[in-house]
Amino acid sequence: MPRPPRADEGRAIYHALNRGNARQEIFRKPEDYRAVERVLAEGLEKHPVNLYAY
Repeated sequence: MPRPPRADEGRAIYHALNRGNARQEIFRKPEDYRAVERVLAEGLEKHPVNLYAY
């Protein structure tokens, strides 16, 4: 039996992580970090949210 879907409440605080399996490194070059920041900025332009830290 599948579990019920998670509640999607407005004005909630969400915590997201970027990390590989078993804490493996996922960013190997400085360009990888810049790419993540670019995608984050593009997302914030489309969907205005309060970003407290990254």
